Amino acid sequence: MVALAILPEDRPKMEHRMGDILRMKEVSERLKSNENFLVYFLPPHYIMQGLIADTGGEWKLYKQHHAISMITDWIFHPFRHLQEGHRAMHGTSDHPEHPMNAGIERRLVFLKVTNMQGDRPLDAFSINAVRTPVFMADVDIHNLDILSLKDLPQDTGWGTLPTPIF
Repeated sequence: MVALAILPEDRPKMEHRMGDILRMKEVSERLKSNENFLVYFLPPHYIMQGLIADTGGEWKLYKQHHAISMITDWIFHPFRHLQEGHRAMHGTSDHPEHPMNAGIERRLVFLKVTNMQGDRPLDAFSINAVRTPVFMADVDIHNLDILSLKDLPQDTGWGTLPTPIF
């Protein structure tokens, strides 16, 4: 099992709760001990989650009408996102009353990894490793409650569009 927190500040939360989450019945019964998994630990509104797996229609960025204007803006203003900070990209805010900060909900996206050449965590990201989405779980990591659980199709949310390997 390799777990990756998308936000650096989530790493301590992930390290503290991941074992408990993996032991939850709803999660553990979907995992096989002889299989390798890569788990992304991310905010539920992380805008680029469609690159990892098809988690639902709202995260199929290429189907949203504003995708072209966003990409155009990035071309003409390539450094604007640096001024706003990485939180704009992840759908979070420093403001405690911001809706994205209500509760401590995180989305865990589980991908089965096959053709891994080795047993180091970085081997899950090798060029030959095949990462196949299996399921996702939205978890209240403070109370250890499963808020939703969903099997995932084997595609990304970007369909047949070429996506980076990660």
